[in-house]
Amino acid sequence: MPPKLFTAEATLLLEAMEWPGNVRELRNTVERLLVLTVGETIRSEDVDLLVGGTAGGSGLCRGLLAAETFGQFKEVAERAFVLQKLR
Repeated sequence: MPPKLFTAEATLLLEAMEWPGNVRELRNTVERLLVLTVGETIRSEDVDLLVGGTAGGSGLCRGLLAAETFGQFKEVAERAFVLQKLR
């Protein structure tokens, strides 16, 4: 996987979040951002979308992981995809 850069705003947003799971939770979040972010740069918008403003927050990944069935998972993923394309 090619390396990606974090904007200063994205870094500040991550620093401002609470990390009850400490380093492990932060590491998992950064790995998730690296894998799921399109492009070479991770922006604050990406952090908001995927994390939701707090560690384990209400972002996309939280919604996907909360799905109890594949149908719910698919619905959340499709909605996020369409919203991102509209933006």
